[in-house]
Amino acid sequence: TALCAKLAQVARKDALEDVRAFAWLALGRIGGESARALLRSELAEGRSLVELGYAAFGLGFCGDPDVDGPRLLREHVERGGDVNLRAAAAIAIG
Repeated sequence: TALCAKLAQVARKDALEDVRAFAWLALGRIGGESARALLRSELAEGRSLVELGYAAFGLGFCGDPDVDGPRLLREHVERGGDVNLRAAAAIAIG
């Protein structure tokens, strides 16, 4: 949708990390396959721990029937590292 495209642009390009993070969360609240695809992509390729955490919450909010989303979340929990990202991914799983 046009709204998802605009939010994806904000999530990837806004100058403020907090704005980018909340755009990922908003995509999850909107849901749908296009939002899930964007969130999966961020979880697989994102670099900002804050944004990854919010993308995890977003994917948890919209749910992901595809095996790829839960796998990405589980990997973030199991791999260790940042405690906030691990916690966000764990909450998003269920």
